[in-house]
Amino acid sequence: MQLLFSVIGVTAFGAFALLFSMIVVRQQNRALIRQSEVQSETARLQIEAQREIARQQLEAQTEIARQQADVQLKASKLQFNAEVLSRNRQEWINTLRDELSEFVSYLTPLMATDSQAESEDPDRWQYFLENVRLIDRSAIKVELLLNAKEPESQQLSKLVEDIGTLLRKMDGVKSTKVLDALGNQIDDLVEQLVPLAQTVLKAEWVRVKNGE
Repeated sequence: MQLLFSVIGVTAFGAFALLFSMIVVRQQNRALIRQSEVQSETARLQIEAQREIARQQLEAQTEIARQQADVQLKASKLQFNAEVLSRNRQEWINTLRDELSEFVSYLTPLMATDSQAESEDPDRWQYFLENVRLIDRSAIKVELLLNAKEPESQQLSKLVEDIGTLLRKMDGVKSTKVLDALGNQIDDLVEQLVPLAQTVLKAEWVRVKNGE
């Protein structure tokens, strides 16, 4: 009987030990699973953090690239506008120079004519008046080309306007005395006009040279 109890006791102890071992193993497995889950979650969070950092870096690089492109585009536009402006200004200078040259070239032979001989010869007088009208039209062209906002251009415009006014007064005048007086006034204005025109053209040429 004692032997039976001993056998039963050993068997019960073994079963208990086995059960205990199974519980321990299960707990260990659970701990391993939990550890694996924690590691997986940590890895996932790290990956998400790296992705977020990469996304932010990409956005920053994209923004920097966009800003650089904007700056380059603006610089290109400014350069293009400067080139166009300089080219247009050069064309304007050439046109103004040609018109001023034509204006003065019309005046020179006109002022050298004999007003008395012109007034006594109908054909020569008609030719004289035609030249006056040509000069008048040339004066209007010059005035239209000048910049009314600049002081020197204003002075030049005033001289051209005054010359045009005197020329219009000559149209229809028969008195040689009056014609001579008007011619002398025009001579004085022309003497002022040429150096002033040179100053205006030089100033504009300097602007073109500087890329303004």
